[in-house]
Amino acid sequence: MSGLTNIYKDDVDFAALALQDADFAAVLKANGQLDFSNPESVQQLTKALLKRDFGFKLSLPPDRLCPPLGKWRFAGTDVDEKSLQFARENVKLNGMERRIKLLKTERSGPMIPLDGLGFENIDFTICNPPFYISTPQMIQSASQKLRQPFTACTGSESEMVTEGGEIAFVSRMITESLVLRDRVQWYTSMLGIFSSVSILIQKLKANGIENYAVTEFVQGKKTRRWGLAWSFEDLRPRMAVARGVGSVTKALLPFPSFCQKAVWSRAARRQAVQKDKDMNDDDDDDAALGFKIYVEENVEDEAGIRVTIRWLKGRDSVLFESFCGMLKRKLDELST
Repeated sequence: MSGLTNIYKDDVDFAALALQDADFAAVLKANGQLDFSNPESVQQLTKALLKRDFGFKLSLPPDRLCPPLGKWRFAGTDVDEKSLQFARENVKLNGMERRIKLLKTERSGPMIPLDGLGFENIDFTICNPPFYISTPQMIQSASQKLRQPFTACTGSESEMVTEGGEIAFVSRMITESLVLRDRVQWYTSMLGIFSSVSILIQKLKANGIENYAVTEFVQGKKTRRWGLAWSFEDLRPRMAVARGVGSVTKALLPFPSFCQKAVWSRAARRQAVQKDKDMNDDDDDDAALGFKIYVEENVEDEAGIRVTIRWLKGRDSVLFESFCGMLKRKLDELST
């Protein structure tokens, strides 16, 4: 994830985009601003950006959400036939039949139908679940906002409302993941209600899932969403990603991917030696601990350096913490 760049972190230059796309220019106001309360304008912005930045052509119904596309090999599922119909058209429109596979699912069926898709394994899931328990809750949530929504919402009821809301929806994903386990490298979902974050983290921990990440998505100054991801493998995400929500109590955040508190104790060393004996020396997948060490100039001290250890792989937080302490102690000895 460290190699990805958000090309939309800065505001879009609407005037420049209008010069490149006549359809977008048609919905741009005379003062160079875009009416985000108008669904047609919002959808046209999405179409123009996908066409300019990714070369995608897009056809959208006026009463459905308009997610952006990527350039990986994808499988898409939905219970809504109209959404799938437009998805099929867009796949064909862009010649992506060999890269995108679509499957209609049932509400009572699997949420991650790997067998139905004919897949043994996948790298990750992406989910934007229905946030609300009911239509009245959705209306009440909108009415409680201090300001009107910045962007028009074109979502249908099937995209916005589900029994039990997003907590029940993602809880079903967690339950399925306990069976699928490492057939999916990372399970991920967006969340629209902040209180859901802590509840779902507690569900992960209650099921013994300790390798997880929680982060926050902020679009401009108006929209805030949260992301939750979990894995049954032992590759550790960067701390800025895994612990990306400062407002969540620290007890619920995953173990930090670097630390400097403990020592490399004899007990920990014996444990590491025993694990090493049990390992196949030719199989890196069985490594007890994987890490990367960064050495850089300390800008706060001209005579010193800063050493940062990032946890990349492993399940034993005690082993990693004690290793960091040992290395810190050795560096302190060298500096005296």
